[in-house]
Amino acid sequence: NYNRDPFDAMTEPNGNTHKVRHFSTANRVKLGYIPTAQQVYFQTTQQPSTFSLLPPSSNSTLNTPRSLEIEAYDYTGAIANYFVEIRQPYGTFDAFPLSHPVAQGVSIRREYPGSPGLGYTLIDANPKTTTFRDASFRKNRTFFDHISGPGLKIEVLDIAQSPFPRAVVRVSNNSTD
Repeated sequence: NYNRDPFDAMTEPNGNTHKVRHFSTANRVKLGYIPTAQQVYFQTTQQPSTFSLLPPSSNSTLNTPRSLEIEAYDYTGAIANYFVEIRQPYGTFDAFPLSHPVAQGVSIRREYPGSPGLGYTLIDANPKTTTFRDASFRKNRTFFDHISGPGLKIEVLDIAQSPFPRAVVRVSNNSTD
């Protein structure tokens, strides 16, 4: 059961229009491609926190996370965490322009409930369109999940491309906000 995520190598091809991409951050974490020191895990019991993120392919030597995983659950209580990432044009497979929507916001993926690491769904910031091309959450956009505990909130505070691509997001829930 794939949602035809056009920005992850681990999804099912969509006819002749699918382009091969690098792995999403979620899959890079599960495959061990992102060192633990570059990962952040947010638990819903934590106080609201703000995180600066770099793309997983960043060559920056800054001690800044490349992966943000957020504890979440589905309506049955099964684990279904979120992964937040920012992408940048990189190599042969992610050769989209810097102006592409995926590089102008953060992508949010959710694990399939009860199946940690076995698959992810790309959350579409613009579900009224017929494409995932504009699925990223741009600056000043907020994602709400009212199923995971008291109401999880992911806010995109900033997206920057210079001097290097990065995103700033704030994570909170109604019990700690």
